[in-house]
Parts: sequence; C-alpha cells; structure tokens
Amino acid sequence: MALYDWKEILAEYYQKSVGIVANGPSIVQHQTKGASFVGVPGNIKEDVVQHTTDFTTFPHDIWTVNGGWFYHPGKCTLGWNMDDMKAECMNEHPQVDWYYSLFEGNDGIPIFSALEYPEWPRVVAFPLEEALLATRMAYFTETLQYMLAFCYMAKVKEVHCYGMDYMNTDRQPGQRANTEWWLGFLHHAGIKTKISPYSNLMKAPVIEPFHTGFYGYEHSKPLPIDLEAVNKRILAGETWEYQKEM
Repeated sequence: MALYDWKEILAEYYQKSVGIVANGPSIVQHQTKGASFVGVPGNIKEDVVQHTTDFTTFPHDIWTVNGGWFYHPGKCTLGWNMDDMKAECMNEHPQVDWYYSLFEGNDGIPIFSALEYPEWPRVVAFPLEEALLATRMAYFTETLQYMLAFCYMAKVKEVHCYGMDYMNTDRQPGQRANTEWWLGFLHHAGIKTKISPYSNLMKAPVIEPFHTGFYGYEHSKPLPIDLEAVNKRILAGETWEYQKEM
C-alpha cells in the first residue's frame, strides 16, 4: 500500500507556485552565464547532470524527474518517474540497481509513477482518469507533461521550468512540442509559466532575414509595433478580445 495519497499531494500544492527541474544542461552551474547550448553527448550526460545548479535558495518547492531528487536533496518535495517500475525497458538502465534504490524505503518524498507496487511504498500511481477528465486532453509523450497536467489540476499560480531543454541530440521533437503545448494550455488557463533563460524551451530559433520570433517581419525594417510598450501593457494586465457592436 502506498504511503501517500495523490489527493493529499494535490491539496498540498493547491494554488501555490512550484518549480519543475528536469535533467537538461541548462541546470549545470558552469553554464548558467548565458552559454549557448548545442547538446550534451549521451555518454557524458550523467556526469554533467551531477554538477547542477544549487536550488536551495529557490523560493518555491521543486519537483524533479527521473531520479532528480538524488541531485537536489532537501529541496525536492515531489519526484516523478512515469515509467512502469516493472517495465522491461527499466532493465536497460546502465545503473539499474542504483536507480531502483532511489525508490526504496519508507523515508523520503512521494514519487508519482504509472503504477504502484508494494515493494516501493513511496510510489504513488498518477491519477490518469482524473487528469483526463480535468484537462480533456490525452496527449502525454513523456513524464514532463503529466507534471504539467497535475499543475493544472492543482490550479498552481506559477510554474518555473528548469533543465527542460530538448537539444537536438537529446530529445525527440515530438516531446518538445508536447511540453510546449501543455505550457500553452497552462498559460491560457491563467497559470504563469516561467522558463529558464538558459533553456531552449519556448525559444524561437534565429531565422534569417526575419526578426527572431516574428516570421515574415524582416530585419531590414523595424517591427510595426513598439514591442517594449506592448510587453508593459501585457504585464499591466491589459488584454484584447472581440466585442460585437450592438
């Protein structure tokens, strides 16, 4: 029997702010000064991730994915590993015994996964049925999207995203698209989404000869709007919607 109940976990984060910390290169300390990321080779990724940014002074609780609670002890309050713990693919992990040890015992944080098993009492089955009813969307290509759906269910105020980078050598484009879709879903629901400035996530690539992020508007001409002024109006809460004339 699981030690934790998912409804109690949801209530703990209801209308709070959280940080989601994945294991991408933008959390590496020595690269947090504006470096341009081009990917981390798979054979050194695990060594790189172990030297991560210190989140002890981060003002909110953090959730981590796939063993991230090992790299952020004392700060991570909720772990996520949506792989079935007894799936055949788990045996392909290069350090499977060490990885399983991260889920063992009665002491420690709760960990969401696809299914519960009695030998891992801290593992909690993700409420898939309730998530589908709440979001009306069945679109999950990896663990991060379940985390974002749970943020929606808990009506959190803000989601801060770190290490969610999707480098060309690291993650499939479909997974990045799925995560960005969910971030848009949260944004539309009024949940503030904040992305690490060192991550590739939600960043437009430079496409010459256009202004970055504004396809069709050439660099040879200024944007037809004062972008800084518009940003200030957005921050002030101003919006626009169609009003039918009477």
